[in-house]
Parts: sequence; C-alpha cells; structure tokens
Amino acid sequence: MAAGPAASPVPTGSVTASALRSRLLQTSDLPDLSNRREFSSADLSTQAAPQLALCHDTQPVPAHELASVLAKPNQLGKAQVFQVLSAFTTASQAQQAYDQALRDARTCLHYTSAGAVFTVRDLGTVTVSGADAAFHYRLTTPSVVAGDVRTLARAGKYLVLLTGYGRPPTGQTALGFQQSVMTSAVRRLVR
Repeated sequence: MAAGPAASPVPTGSVTASALRSRLLQTSDLPDLSNRREFSSADLSTQAAPQLALCHDTQPVPAHELASVLAKPNQLGKAQVFQVLSAFTTASQAQQAYDQALRDARTCLHYTSAGAVFTVRDLGTVTVSGADAAFHYRLTTPSVVAGDVRTLARAGKYLVLLTGYGRPPTGQTALGFQQSVMTSAVRRLVR
C-alpha cells in the first residue's frame, strides 16, 4: 500500500516558541498570580483574537505567531490576567490588526450574544510606556456590573491583549490595574 502525500509543513515565523514564551508576563511581574498556564507556538496563524471580535465574526488578520499565559491567583475572587501575545512580521501588519480590533470595539457598544446583553464601557485610548498605541474597555452584562476588562497595545510588530476579571488589588480599579500590568507586558518585549 503506497503512503499518501506528505503533509505540508506549517509555516513558522522568525521568533522561536521559547523566545515568545520569554516575552510573556512572568511570575516576577505578577507575584500574586502564581497559578499559570502557558502556550507558545512559532506556527503562523491568521486568526484574530476571538476576545476582540465582540459582535462581529472573527476576521482574518496578517499572519502572526502566538503565545499566551493565564495567570490566576490562589485566592478566589481576586483579579486574574489572560495575556495573548501576537508577533507579526512587520509593525504595519500589527497596526492593521490593532485598527481592526479598535473598529470592532467602536461598532459593538451594545450587542447580544447567546441571549446575554453586553455593553462596552469606558472605551478609550490609554498611555502605556513603551507602546506605540493602546486602548481599553470594560465589557459588562446586567448580571455582572464590573464585567471583564480588556486592554490592547501595539509595540512595534507585537500586539499584546490582556483580559481579566475579578477584584483588583486594594486601591486600584480593574482598568488601572490592567494598565499597570500592560506596562510590564510591553517592557518584556524589549528585554
């Protein structure tokens, strides 16, 4: 019996999976969130982060590599952070994906999904040291007033998405906490 055609190898980007992992937030960046689950792959993908599509179908974006980490606290109810790092070939490709995500957020201020009504609140640009551009918002439903918070930043050819929910550290708002975490995430890109 003859063997079938060999599968074509999946195209990969120029950043190794281990280099992507090293650019993720580390335990030293989030000492109170030590329960971690990481992923990284140099394989190229054109899928946009589904967390950013909101009321739209996910549209393809330029090819990029992916890494992510879910960092959870050991105490129930405290803030947790999910980071998605996308490494594009060029800064203009990263900007294209950033612009698409911002357009989606601006056109999905109120929408229904799976029977739940969602509202985008506090959508606005935010200053993040080292980032070329950044915006954030809270996504709320009537049953969850605080909702989850999302921050997207572009630094060169990288996009960093942070999503989180739960109680932020004392004295901080959820968006303020996430903005400080984003500063640490962007700093990791230039180390």
